[in-house]
Amino acid sequence: MYWLRLIFFAILATSWVPVTADAPSCVRQETALYAGRTIDAGTVSIWNSRLAIFLVTEPIAEWRIKEIQVYVGEDPIPVNRAGNPVVGKFPYKHEYEIPVPLYMLTIDIEADLGSFVEIVNVAVHADLVLIDEGTGEIVAEEGAWAFGPYEFEGSTWGWWFTYEPCSPR
Repeated sequence: MYWLRLIFFAILATSWVPVTADAPSCVRQETALYAGRTIDAGTVSIWNSRLAIFLVTEPIAEWRIKEIQVYVGEDPIPVNRAGNPVVGKFPYKHEYEIPVPLYMLTIDIEADLGSFVEIVNVAVHADLVLIDEGTGEIVAEEGAWAFGPYEFEGSTWGWWFTYEPCSPR
């Protein structure tokens, strides 16, 4: 009877263990996504596993992503001489023919960043459209930035933040 119970508990215990060795295990850092500087238009979340950094941009309500540019790296956010962000130099970008309700980015730490980093600078800019639920027509378009404690120094509005990847074992 002892062996039967031991086998039962061994099967039960292993059924609760995650199957993937690189499942995300660090706490998410989340910030607001503001359209037109003051409109709460969604969230940006970032977290990591031992192999990758994950970033999700998720607009709320009928907002959709038409185009997105993301900077994640150790170097400073690309800006021009006036201190305005240069989103064309952001390494991760995508333009959608049909606007989407969610953007997911996976950054391979080794391939994209060279090695595990202690802290990264993050800037997320999106061109959003507001879709009328009844007609499906675009009723508004706004630029949006992920909110952060650091504001760009130039005349163009926008923010950036830092993220400290945890080192899951």
